[in-house]
Amino acid sequence: MKNIPDTFDDEKLREIFEKFGEITSCCVMYDEDGKSRGFGFVSFEDPEKAEVACEEMNGKDMEGKTLYVGPAQKRAGKLNMSLFTLICAFK
Repeated sequence: MKNIPDTFDDEKLREIFEKFGEITSCCVMYDEDGKSRGFGFVSFEDPEKAEVACEEMNGKDMEGKTLYVGPAQKRAGKLNMSLFTLICAFK
């Protein structure tokens, strides 16, 4: 999540996304000092549930910021199809 509010942690992400389906993992990324790095990941058991979450949550306003939700991508820009992971990023 880019520019994620300080109020967002793993539990908050799970709370927001669990209505779409069973979550297998959920995390906000932190730096070595324990400060949010501004992005996070949510993985769903069912890829169809992940797709619905992407469609419904992308563009939503969260604490004054626009949420970007899409499939996780490898650093090389290739879509990671083996994981049903969402990247949540605030613009």
